[in-house]
Amino acid sequence: MRQTKKALPFVPSEFHASTNEDSKGVIGILSIHTTEGLLDIALDAARTGTQGPTAGSAVP
Repeated sequence: MRQTKKALPFVPSEFHASTNEDSKGVIGILSIHTTEGLLDIALDAARTGTQGPTAGSAVP
């Protein structure tokens, strides 16, 4: 069976990273603007058992 339609590319155009603090601690928010719209991802280092980057540190 030949594929006749191709999916449009999902192209990220802009990235923003921020943090937000609540009663349970600090979480990171990664916002990605794409051709399909806005995608927000919450990053919680406490639940994964890893230490996230600190303010002012460079992320490779």
